[in-house]
Amino acid sequence: MSATPEQNWSMQVWTNPEWIRVDFSDGARATVSVFRTWNGHPPVVETVDR
Repeated sequence: MSATPEQNWSMQVWTNPEWIRVDFSDGARATVSVFRTWNGHPPVVETVDR
């Protein structure tokens, strides 16, 4: 999995042996989180807008 933020957005990454989380933020208004998990099941991707 790879991720690249759009212009003027930042990105923060957390990793674990069973998942990865990537947050994209425009600094003030929006954050989009992408979770990829694979603990005992095929990889699953979930996206959350906040």
